[in-house]
Amino acid sequence: MERLAHSITAKEEEGIWKPIRLSRNGPGLSHLFFADDLVLFAEADAGQMDVIHGVMEEFCLCSGHRVSIAKTQVYFSKNCSDQIRDLVEQRLGFEVVEDLGRYLGVPLLHKRVTKATYVYLLDKMAKRLSGWAAKSLSLAGRITLAKAVLQVIPSYVMQTAVLPKGLCREMEKIIRRFVWGGSGDRRGLSLINWESMQKSLSSGGMGLKNLESQNSAFLMKVGFEILTKPNKLWVRVVKEKYGWHEVVPLCIKRGNCSRLWQGLSRVWEDIRESVRWNIRNGERTDFWYDIWVDMEGPLWSRCNLSTMPDPMSVDCMVDEFGEWDWRRLECLLPKEVLDKVSAIPPPRPWYGVDQPCYRWEENKMFTIRSAYMRLEGDTAGSDSPCWRLLWGLNLPQRIRVFLWLAMRGSLLTNVERMRRHLTSEGMCQLCRQGNEDIDHVLRRCPPARDLWSKLVPPGRLGAFETVEWNGWLELNLRIKGSMSGDGSSWVTCFAVGCWLLWKHRCSKLLNADYVEVGDMYSRCRQLALEFDSVPASVGGCRRNGGERGRWQRPPASWVKANADGSVQGQQQTAAIWGVFRDSAGVWLFGFARAIGSCSVLMSELWAVYDTLLHAWRLGFRKVWLESDNLEVMRILKGESTALSGDALVDLIFGLLCRDWEVRIQHIGREGNKVADFLARWCNGERRGNVWLPDPPTEVHARVLEDSCS
Repeated sequence: MERLAHSITAKEEEGIWKPIRLSRNGPGLSHLFFADDLVLFAEADAGQMDVIHGVMEEFCLCSGHRVSIAKTQVYFSKNCSDQIRDLVEQRLGFEVVEDLGRYLGVPLLHKRVTKATYVYLLDKMAKRLSGWAAKSLSLAGRITLAKAVLQVIPSYVMQTAVLPKGLCREMEKIIRRFVWGGSGDRRGLSLINWESMQKSLSSGGMGLKNLESQNSAFLMKVGFEILTKPNKLWVRVVKEKYGWHEVVPLCIKRGNCSRLWQGLSRVWEDIRESVRWNIRNGERTDFWYDIWVDMEGPLWSRCNLSTMPDPMSVDCMVDEFGEWDWRRLECLLPKEVLDKVSAIPPPRPWYGVDQPCYRWEENKMFTIRSAYMRLEGDTAGSDSPCWRLLWGLNLPQRIRVFLWLAMRGSLLTNVERMRRHLTSEGMCQLCRQGNEDIDHVLRRCPPARDLWSKLVPPGRLGAFETVEWNGWLELNLRIKGSMSGDGSSWVTCFAVGCWLLWKHRCSKLLNADYVEVGDMYSRCRQLALEFDSVPASVGGCRRNGGERGRWQRPPASWVKANADGSVQGQQQTAAIWGVFRDSAGVWLFGFARAIGSCSVLMSELWAVYDTLLHAWRLGFRKVWLESDNLEVMRILKGESTALSGDALVDLIFGLLCRDWEVRIQHIGREGNKVADFLARWCNGERRGNVWLPDPPTEVHARVLEDSCS
């Protein structure tokens, strides 16, 4: 195939093969090769048909392949006359079509898009549902299938096209009906409103997707591909076609545009709000009105001036020595903003042009998940510790889903059924001693009292029964350790006990053939022990420390350099530290520096940069560099594209390319504890360096321990 591509390119360069152009100055398209398919583009005339026929004949003679006439189709633009169409069809002998149908599951659009264009997605969902026995699945099972299968069906198409809103709503309707146990046109009983179900797990939802927002997040990814990867062929084609001349235009709306461009136009404002600039030479970025500092908005909103500042580029805020002009900056911006600026390398003319990146991720890489959460307003600030606690429990999903319903107050007790006008009374049908709410079911009813009296130690039973219901579940899920002699954790016993109480009640009241097998206490103990034993029987145990986690001496003539960064407090005050030791473990040199305010990843990169810079200046030419941040190590080894446009990363690679030997290795926190301790020890009150020719008193013992390892 590569040989065929060379032949087509050669004919194109000779002017024999005339490619098509989607715009006047756009790149020519002559061929696209996929794994098993070829797409050839040319002008529709007899001469071009002869050229295509000749190239394919030559390729077939050389390779032994043959063109499949039955599988080959020809598509013409609307400008071609019937005479040309008939001539080409006779010359080539291929089928002429008005619609190319779908390729790799995605419609190749030729006309106006309607709901009918993508109706096959609904058919796919219906086909999946027909093979599932929804009635035999628990709520947890239906939710799992909905997330893993049904929601994934439209995802591939969503990546390059905006789906009609009516279609998205119809697909959500199918998913919603399946989750709540409905079938056909019959709806199931919704325990929780669908908007709450679409929240993330850590925000109290079930992580089901809003398909319109998911579609927008996929299209935002396409937009960021255009912004950050301008050399790709498809990017060059669409930018030329739609006259994209700015790096980040204010608006990209065009008349008579493709479905992809319509989708990009719809989400463009969200894309613009998510752009942050990587400062390199500082000429392209406006100091006041572009977002280039890690904060909620541009700097003009935080300046100390009484009037709106005049636009100016970032490189105007550098002094004659190439450093940030702190005398001017301190008059214009508050300290917390200055701390963020100080963690950004000042611009230099030779760094290249400023680059746009994604502002909502620490590594500045766009992710569908992050974009979706921003569109839904489901950000990190909306997380609740109780939900993280719940989903972190090592229990079967059906028990966690049950606890989730209980914590949301959504179990279908008689009180809840009466509120929904499904019954005329809320009395408990087992004991007839009170209304059947969740507190009664799980704590007050005689079966519950009997179970807890056996599970809870007598000294704690009083508090267990009197604590307020609102915090009862969460309080018990936070208790560490065991309350029994068999070693099962209390959290597991408690969760299993609550689930068994509900299951026993439902079986006894709704199943006339239900027969109790054994007592609930023994069953609870048995299941708790089984669930607690699962981590020990699956996978290997996680090593903590051990020989490979300890600091080890470097080979003779080498210097071991350990770097670490630390970020503390809400203001993200960052400090870095580095230490050099020889092959005997003897302290050679150390330093500490407060760099301002930044993310953990940036502080770790600053620590690596400063450590390498000091190593070079100290004359070390065989350096063994260690860091406990795995992402930093992946960046330095070229295994990650995180922060690929950041000037600090380029500065580090510039140091690594000098005439010396540098080995890079990831080490556990246990082996990097000297650097880790001193990064926290640096109080972050100044931007200058702290030189440490001798180890501080606080780390003497740690240094000695490492040297003896």
